[in-house]
Amino acid sequence: MSRYFRPWLDQCLKIEEVPQPTAELLEGVSFRPNLTYFLEVRISYAASARILASPVKGNGSGDLANLVDGDAFIELPQGKDTFKKGERYPVYIYR
Repeated sequence: MSRYFRPWLDQCLKIEEVPQPTAELLEGVSFRPNLTYFLEVRISYAASARILASPVKGNGSGDLANLVDGDAFIELPQGKDTFKKGERYPVYIYR
């Protein structure tokens, strides 16, 4: 809901757009299909208030029981298959 519905609803209600927070990957990740990938992550915070994201190991998007192990999804863009430690991407926190 946060990624697709909320921006539409805010625009319809003329609510000012709030910048999407980003998180820094704490581990490198590879994802081969040329698709946008919503990687489940655990969130922590650096002393400087940066959001840090640790990937959660799971069995794919159908592994709903795995949601209990994470706090958020980080959006990895299509057109790239290697995402390096330290790179920043939009994050959608659900817990």
